[in-house]
Parts: sequence; C-alpha cells; structure tokens
Amino acid sequence: MPANDLFFLPGINIIFMTDDVMNICFSLYTCSINPAVMNTISTSVTRGIKISVECEFEPLYSRPNKGYYVFSYHITIENKSNVTVKLLRRHWHIFDTLAGWSEVEGEGVVSMQPVLYPGDEYQYDSFCPLGSEAGKMQGTYLMENIDDRSTFRVKIPVFQLMAPYKTN
Repeated sequence: MPANDLFFLPGINIIFMTDDVMNICFSLYTCSINPAVMNTISTSVTRGIKISVECEFEPLYSRPNKGYYVFSYHITIENKSNVTVKLLRRHWHIFDTLAGWSEVEGEGVVSMQPVLYPGDEYQYDSFCPLGSEAGKMQGTYLMENIDDRSTFRVKIPVFQLMAPYKTN
C-alpha cells in the first residue's frame, strides 16, 4: 500500500484507504470540531431521551481526488426522563449520493454502553467516510430501562453530511 494511502485521526491508530470506498462509520474517542463550519443542530426526543447532533466536513482527512470524504459528528444524549437508562446498541442508516444506502449496527457507542440517570448527559464524537461530497445519516439507539429491564428505541435525527463547497 503506498504511503499516501494511510493517515492518522485522533483516537484511531491508523486508517487504511483503498480505492474501494468504505461506507461504514468508525468511532473516534476525540476529534476537533470547528464551530465556524458546523452544520445546524438536529434534535429529536423519544420517551424523554433527547438526541442532538452537530456535524462537519473534515477536509484534512478527506481525499476528494480519490472519492473519499470524511465527516465528523458530535452527539449529545440527554436523559430528561425520570428513569435510569443504559444505551445498549446503535443502528445507523447512511446515505451516500453515489453509493446509496448502507447500514451499520453494533454494541454501544465508541466502545461504551453509558448509563444515564435522570438529568444526566453523555457526549461523544465519531465520523463517517463517504464516497461523495454529500449524504445523510439517521438511526436509532436501543436503550434499556434499568428499573424494569424493558428496552425501547430512541430516534437519532436525520443530519446532512455536506462538503462546504457543495452548498455554494
């Protein structure tokens, strides 16, 4: 693999780029988000669990000439209910204007299954590579009510992934 096909991201040891575009999301433990280029905040509330998402295009980690565009996103999960909940799983629907729809499913978020007591908030950063300069994401979290062990899905609102020059 040529040296220009690997690069580093905060919280990730190494990412290998290939000529095939990866349509999966990788978790970041940290990332720098510049509020000056942040998209609007998307928010939804399900059963007292509020999900807010902010995203931005990451030009330093993108390779437009190779059809590889990286978008970071910051998620805030707020427990505004009166029960303690645990985030068990995530399920993402990702749309790339060139590749179409794909899905990513897995345990927790950024290797964590946070427990949120009433009034608690949990935040994390992650990213998604696309094969085009535009797309969108949406999904659900599977939550467990710690008191009665029942589970329910919480909506992650749709948010746009758009390179800044695409909006002109």
